[in-house]
Amino acid sequence: MTTDIETKSAGRLRRWGWRLFCLVLVPVLLLAILEGVLRVSGCGHSTAYFLEREVAGERYFVANRYFYEQFYSEPVKAFCDWDSFEFSVPAVKPPNTYRVFVLGSSAAYGSPPAPDFSFWRTLEVMLRKKYPAIRFEVYCVAMPGSNSYVM
Repeated sequence: MTTDIETKSAGRLRRWGWRLFCLVLVPVLLLAILEGVLRVSGCGHSTAYFLEREVAGERYFVANRYFYEQFYSEPVKAFCDWDSFEFSVPAVKPPNTYRVFVLGSSAAYGSPPAPDFSFWRTLEVMLRKKYPAIRFEVYCVAMPGSNSYVM
């Protein structure tokens, strides 16, 4: 048999559980619903590093400028030359080919801007000289001013 005190404490516990549900879960559920509606309606930009595009009937992965803009308060073009980041990678890798992606910041990119003497160009030359029978595609996805967590 339950006592009056047990009934009151169970009621109090149930009331606080409902309050906690309303304070925590309801806002989370509303935000999740809003996020779903915005995604379905096509609002916003993808922040994936590569976007798949079709060019002249062939599939390519292209760099996405919105990837970098999620980490900076100003658009990327305001502080660096975006043209140097625009490149495409064929979606289908040729046989006997290795793809190397160089990540990093200013040092990996070649700063001051001298991409011909940067780390990734040097790496590309060294790999081709050491392994002439293998085809290497070296892509620099480094960006000056970025931190390691960005990559």
